Formats: sequence, C-alpha cells, structure tokens
Amino acid sequence: MSGTPVVCAKCKVQVVVTPDPKPDDRVTCSTCGDSETFQDFERSLGEQVKEHAQAKLEASFKGLKGWSYTKGSRSQSVHRFIVKLD
Repeated sequence: MSGTPVVCAKCKVQVVVTPDPKPDDRVTCSTCGDSETFQDFERSLGEQVKEHAQAKLEASFKGLKGWSYTKGSRSQSVHRFIVKLD
C-alpha cells in the first residue's frame, strides 16, 4: 500500500494507516470519521485492484481481431475508501 494514495470516498482526504495494523484495528478518516476494520479495508482495496485490472484487460482486447474478451463478474460494493490507481 505504500506509495499508492488511499482516500476517503466521502471527503477525498488521504487516509493514513498505522504501521503493522491488526485485522480488528480501525482505519478512520481524520476529517469525516468514517471508518472500517483493517480487514475490511484490505478486502475492499483488493476488490478495487481486481476491478481495475479487469477494466484494463478488457480495454486491451477491445478492437483486436481474432480475440475476444468475456466480462467477468464485477463487484457492486460501495467502498468507504478508494485506492488511486490511475
């Protein structure tokens, strides 16, 4: 996670995660107070990275002759914190 900004979905403020967090530790926005457990935070970021990779793969196959791309299922989750991948 170091080097990749993660922001609060509500107020867009960058979130700071304490070093070596435990699964039950809370990740909290310092501005609005929105929070979730580190375990849920980590799961959410993983979902976002997967969705981003799927979108990039889909875009790379678009328009290629002889290849097709079948969309996989995408999460419909609402994320409290957003990882800035682009």
